[in-house]
Amino acid sequence: QSLLVPPQGTALYRAVMRPKKGARPSMLKRNPPFYKHWLFLGSVSAATAGLATVAVLNFRSAAPVAAPGGDVLVTLP
Repeated sequence: QSLLVPPQGTALYRAVMRPKKGARPSMLKRNPPFYKHWLFLGSVSAATAGLATVAVLNFRSAAPVAAPGGDVLVTLP
């Protein structure tokens, strides 16, 4: 069996080895780079959403509280 290798860059392969007497033969699969895997993309998306939520909550907690309109009754001791 032959294998095509790109002239430059990186090619990732995964070998699934089986005994010769097995029903299915051994095979070679090409793996995508880690940054194209769904797990990596999902974790980056979750981290971005979490950081955005923290930033919004931090901004809202630091915002000044508006004074109520009209007269305010304050009871002093």
